[in-house]
Amino acid sequence: MSINKILILILIASTVAFFGFNQKPKANRSLVRYGFAGVPQSDYTNRGLVTRTIEINLTSVSIPKDQGEETQIITADVILPFDFEAPLKFKWLLGEEIKLVQGELNGQAQSFKANIPTQITIEVRGFTKIDNRHIGFEIGGERNKKIIHGDSLLASRIDLTFENIVQNVERIKAEQSEYER
Repeated sequence: MSINKILILILIASTVAFFGFNQKPKANRSLVRYGFAGVPQSDYTNRGLVTRTIEINLTSVSIPKDQGEETQIITADVILPFDFEAPLKFKWLLGEEIKLVQGELNGQAQSFKANIPTQITIEVRGFTKIDNRHIGFEIGGERNKKIIHGDSLLASRIDLTFENIVQNVERIKAEQSEYER
């Protein structure tokens, strides 16, 4: 055999060995048996496999234009696709220079009815449009020995968020491709 053929065989063998033996065994992640058919999932390193069954909509009653003493009411509408009686733990995450005026940053909520929003509210100061400020909300618990979770983020300057920038770039690309036709 020539040296080129030997090198190719070694390369193929090492590639097969590397990719064949370094894969994690795939666990049975079927959620049908837990009542979560067709539910989106996320794999968090600190939580493991999480089902994304909880929908969260964050809203703000008023966002002041300047750094005044005005406060804002932030509401999380938590929606589950099924009745759920067990408690779910929630946590508000306040960004830089945002102060809690009223409400609880951590707590529990329970007695969720299918597709009916449960509201969790806090009052804050410092959530202004002068700088891009963020408020996050997480809620989660267990159902049938599976972790269920939901989270959301509210920005005071939506025009400066990464998602908005990506949407604008995609819109511009679509317009340019239509123009080039």
